[in-house]
Amino acid sequence: MRGLASVILLGLAAGCAAPPLGEVSLATFDPHEWEPEGPVDRYGPGSFFNPLGARADDLLGFAILDGERRHYVGAGREKVEVFLFRFLEPAEAYGAWTVTRPASGETASFDVPAVADGSRLAAWKGNYLLTISAQGSAPLPMEAFARLAESLLLPYGGTTDPPALMGVLPRKARSPRSEMYFHVRGPLDRAFPAGEDIFLLGGPRQGADRAKDPTAVFAAFMGEDGNEVSILLVRHPDRALAEKARASAEEYFAKGGGGRRTHGPFTDITTRDKRTAVLFLSGRFLICGFPARKGETAKAVIVEIVERLRAMAGRG
Repeated sequence: MRGLASVILLGLAAGCAAPPLGEVSLATFDPHEWEPEGPVDRYGPGSFFNPLGARADDLLGFAILDGERRHYVGAGREKVEVFLFRFLEPAEAYGAWTVTRPASGETASFDVPAVADGSRLAAWKGNYLLTISAQGSAPLPMEAFARLAESLLLPYGGTTDPPALMGVLPRKARSPRSEMYFHVRGPLDRAFPAGEDIFLLGGPRQGADRAKDPTAVFAAFMGEDGNEVSILLVRHPDRALAEKARASAEEYFAKGGGGRRTHGPFTDITTRDKRTAVLFLSGRFLICGFPARKGETAKAVIVEIVERLRAMAGRG
């Protein structure tokens, strides 16, 4: 995903009319150590057309409202390109951050959730996603990225708490960098390239159709037995769609495999490569443990997730 922030808006009509961002804006931003170069380009919902396929859908798969772009020059003549995107609610900004942050980066050590890899930083706070891309071949030190991001986002009082649904994922043995929160199939396709929409997530929708979006969380875990397993939790709009998604996933994993076994709420499926996929359906929630050497590893994580979902329902 290197350079994604720099290409997502290629082809957009720079400078198109759009309402300015609410409490945070590059137009009033004074980064002290950096001088602005050129005007602020603003983008509204109508200008986010998609000539780049699934990669551009990473942002369009969330309730994005508008965005700004500006270039800055540092004291050493280093240049960066800054994008600031505003979303309908913090959960949407957080989700966009999880699917656009640098995959091989390190976590920045300041009060805003951020990941950087020398060429790009992605940070989020409240309703905003911020990306900073170094322009040129020389990497930018983490400190330079962090100071620029801090000066823009720290004064803003938005939340840095992840969506409540992320809280049902057990923290023990979880790989934080693997975590994703999303609505459409694009991010999952990169983590598990099935070649088809087996969980019925669909593609980006706009306007009133967004109410029909499923919400998914994904993470990888290391079991106590040393086996790694990836878990997907999908909250569908209704149980009927969740049941269809379960049937679709069951059919996909069973192709050319060694059969399936249902015991209680679990369905174990032996895949063609002799691994075990695990499915669990509860109401409109579908949970999948992706094929692993041992299905018991996935079940242990799923049981804990279900307990947390029930506790959340009891509090709600």
